[in-house]
Amino acid sequence: MSITDNGPGATLDQFKALYDDKEVVGIKTGLGLHLIRDLAKAIDCEILVDSKINEGTTIILKL
Repeated sequence: MSITDNGPGATLDQFKALYDDKEVVGIKTGLGLHLIRDLAKAIDCEILVDSKINEGTTIILKL
C-alpha cells in the first residue's frame, strides 16, 4: 500500500519517527507519521519513504 501527497517534501532525517517509537515527529504538517508507524507495526510490515523537496512524499507499507 502506498500513500502519496503533493506537499513540500522533507529530508529522510525528518522521518525518524517512522522507525523509532521514542522519536518525536519532526514535521508539523502533512501525513500522520505516527499513524503510519502504528499501522505498520500492527500489520508487521516494512516502511519505505520516497520524499523529494518541493514535490511531495510517498510512503509505502510493504508486507
